[in-house]
Amino acid sequence: VLSVSNRLDDVWSYSNPADESQYFLIENRLRRGRDASLPGEGVMIWRCDENGDNTHSGYLPGFDGMARYRRSYELSLEQADGLYELERAENSGQATDFWYRGNPATKRGLAFSDATEPCAKWKDGTDSGLMLSGFSEIGEVMTFHAGEIIAPYFNKHWDGETAFYY
Repeated sequence: VLSVSNRLDDVWSYSNPADESQYFLIENRLRRGRDASLPGEGVMIWRCDENGDNTHSGYLPGFDGMARYRRSYELSLEQADGLYELERAENSGQATDFWYRGNPATKRGLAFSDATEPCAKWKDGTDSGLMLSGFSEIGEVMTFHAGEIIAPYFNKHWDGETAFYY
């Protein structure tokens, strides 16, 4: 189990061993001080690509489902709801973009890996091997599991389907 606090200097990183210009940053953000205007709270997973392009970024080939909206930005938020609304300019963020236990937006389970949506694959479609799950409730310090995805438990129903939360 890993933990991440709300401090500015407390950030986890996960790098692509084949291309160090690609990596993920994982932090905990709360609506306080400099973050008072954030649309939500919880863990944020940032996809970083130092060779990406924020001005003329095209869609990446080889991704299916909602992931077909993935773009090669320098910095993009892995939105927990998997809807890629930031990439499609549908909104400027919402509470369900954050990773936390009880997030009502995800029907597929609150986990982030190569097999989830959003997915942790690198921009060329190769597996990153990153697996995060078991996100805690929103707080000053949040915990999550890194490695094998833990078994789901029932939390609530959403849109008539059973939602699994990790």
